[in-house]
Amino acid sequence: MTANRTTRLDGLHRLLLATLAVTLALSCAANAAVIYVSTSGNDEADGASWASAKRTIQAGIDAAVCGDEVWVAAGTYAERLTHKSGVRLYGGFEGDEDTRDERDFLNCISEIDGQTRGAVVTVPTGADLSTLIDGFTITNGIGASQGNVRYGGGIYALDACVTVENCVIVANAAAQGAGLYCNSEIVLKNNHFKENGSPNCINGGAALLLFGRVAVHGNTFTSNRAVYGGALALAHGSGEVSLNTFLGNSSQVGGGVYNYGLSHPLIRQNTFTGNTAYSGGGVGCNGCRGEVTANLFTGNSALSSGGAVYLVNGATSTVSNNVMTGCVAQSDFGGAVASTRANPSIVNNTMVGNTAARGGGGVAYLESGGGTLSNNIIAFCSSGVYGGTGTQPALRTNAFYQNSEGDLAGVSEGPGNVLADPAFADRAAGDYHLQEGSPCIDAATNTDAPAADFDSTLRPLDGDASGEATADIGAFEAPAAVIVYDMNIGEVKSAFPDGTVVGFKNVVVSACFTELGFIYVQRQDRGAGIRVETTAAVSEGQLVYVAGTLQTVPGQDERSVLSSEVSPVTPETLSNDVLAPVLMAQEYLGGAAFGLQQGVIGCTGLNNIGLLAMVFGKVTFVDPGGQFFTVWDGSRVKDADGHDGVRVWAPGLTLPAVDAFITVTGISSCTRAGETLLPLVRVRSSADIQSLWGSGLPPAP
Repeated sequence: MTANRTTRLDGLHRLLLATLAVTLALSCAANAAVIYVSTSGNDEADGASWASAKRTIQAGIDAAVCGDEVWVAAGTYAERLTHKSGVRLYGGFEGDEDTRDERDFLNCISEIDGQTRGAVVTVPTGADLSTLIDGFTITNGIGASQGNVRYGGGIYALDACVTVENCVIVANAAAQGAGLYCNSEIVLKNNHFKENGSPNCINGGAALLLFGRVAVHGNTFTSNRAVYGGALALAHGSGEVSLNTFLGNSSQVGGGVYNYGLSHPLIRQNTFTGNTAYSGGGVGCNGCRGEVTANLFTGNSALSSGGAVYLVNGATSTVSNNVMTGCVAQSDFGGAVASTRANPSIVNNTMVGNTAARGGGGVAYLESGGGTLSNNIIAFCSSGVYGGTGTQPALRTNAFYQNSEGDLAGVSEGPGNVLADPAFADRAAGDYHLQEGSPCIDAATNTDAPAADFDSTLRPLDGDASGEATADIGAFEAPAAVIVYDMNIGEVKSAFPDGTVVGFKNVVVSACFTELGFIYVQRQDRGAGIRVETTAAVSEGQLVYVAGTLQTVPGQDERSVLSSEVSPVTPETLSNDVLAPVLMAQEYLGGAAFGLQQGVIGCTGLNNIGLLAMVFGKVTFVDPGGQFFTVWDGSRVKDADGHDGVRVWAPGLTLPAVDAFITVTGISSCTRAGETLLPLVRVRSSADIQSLWGSGLPPAP
């Protein structure tokens, strides 16, 4: 790569420019103006409306100040522009819109034609990222001259930041960055770069991005050409290149992307299809670090080595979670990946159906170096892994299957390999997720595996229900195995600590308080019940399966399940008394402590917290706020305020009067008052409060 900065700022100069950019951005007018431009306009007009639009885009820019917008109607504008810092340039208007959201830049084309006279758009030195170019077709630029070299055919940003969105940058030429050149921070979003560059373009057929932080998201790069980086050339910078499509670009090194020098951007979740190069059909990494992760490489080719990815000259990049299929090294090595004089980490990739003429249909190590090759699937390739003289890669826990010329040549096998069909979900359709029972599930080395997979699913998961989470081999982590537990509620509450994963089959829903975020379930024999934190739509009397994590409700000391699943089960024949409450005297309500489930003060007998129960007696107190009342059957029980009896929680319901004799059906629960745990009945509906005699409740209708 031979891109030399002819204007190189020292540290102080660069700091002053950055400070000036921030100061200018903060000083931009709060009430931005709009300047209108149309092919039917007049540069002598004020540009304050479509009716008084200016004729040229440059006149609109000249009339704008920092923070203003320039709206450009559809048409062809044969001019070369000098942008202005902090001005936002928008194309794609029909010419009668009142708001920017009304524009249709896909169908109303605002084209800027540079007429092969220089750079189409020049961004001024010191501009910041608020400087915007949005919704234009930019074409026929040949770049700005620095000495005898031209830079930035379509857009030229020397020591300037810029944001470019929703543009088509097409048929531009320059020796460095045919479509775009920038040596500062840049944002490229939702643009289409096509047919830029030529065999004479040295770096970056679509764009050459140097020194700054890059954010390249959601763009399409089609049929661009250069010697290095058919589409993108990156050097000495950082940032992210993500969610882009690279299609049919070509170069000597890095048909899609060329990453050079101290550059360490994250290249993730892109699609590379049909790109070609002498080395590195999709991506070429020269002496750089960074990550190439979770990308899809299909049908890329290298005349020499590295059909998908080529790593050279000390590159320590991480190549992970990629799917590489149908890639070709036509005359040499590394159908998917080739590494020479480099030490990359190549982990958790899925390489299927790649070919190389001389070896390493999956991965090839050439000359010297090595690195790590771990957790990869290499299947249905012309061959597996090739190691040249002097290479020392460390292999472990890879999967090899039906590689026609063998799995390994010139490298040590390493531990933990899988030599069986990886059991892809649908190889013919290009679905390389793992089927249930795949030998690659839970077979990888956790310490090598990235924290998430191709789909951004966190790993490791326990895919084989072994009770231990281990990463899978390949780019895709299989879902955690579904474990159906069938545990005893009473035993769980008494013996299992908080944090335990538990499950109960064929339990019956005894109460629904979904507006409060929980329900209660109990065994069909009414032996035990438990609270379940969930908002699942279930109904009382329904049989369900419950799974989740055991916890103790803060401030109540009631064991409960923080549910991850509440699902109906096929109904079974239930006895008529499954939902019948257990009638009990108040001195037994709540019961004594049972293992880890605390008991209520002064109560004896079996612990019954969580069960549907019935108590009876006289109402001794009614909350003036209408939330609860207290009922007493003569037992030696008092509520938190010292009233005789057990508190009944019934917010929103019609409460009985003091001295009424009633029965109450509800969940046997508990509540804490200071250091004392007291019994509590949770009523489900008004029907749970029935009058025995007295004046407590209104008569039934």
